[in-house]
Amino acid sequence: MDKKEIINIFNELLAKWRVAEETVIDNIGDLDHSGLEQAIKEYKIRFQEALDS
Repeated sequence: MDKKEIINIFNELLAKWRVAEETVIDNIGDLDHSGLEQAIKEYKIRFQEALDS
């Protein structure tokens, strides 16, 4: 995996994180925050994939 691929993965993850964060802000009264939890799970999976490749 080259530097450009790694940067693209992190940019994609950052975009997903922002969407999840906005979801949490929009639903600030909701304790579930499943959007944020899902983003964290995806981040862990993608980061591990990047490390393994």
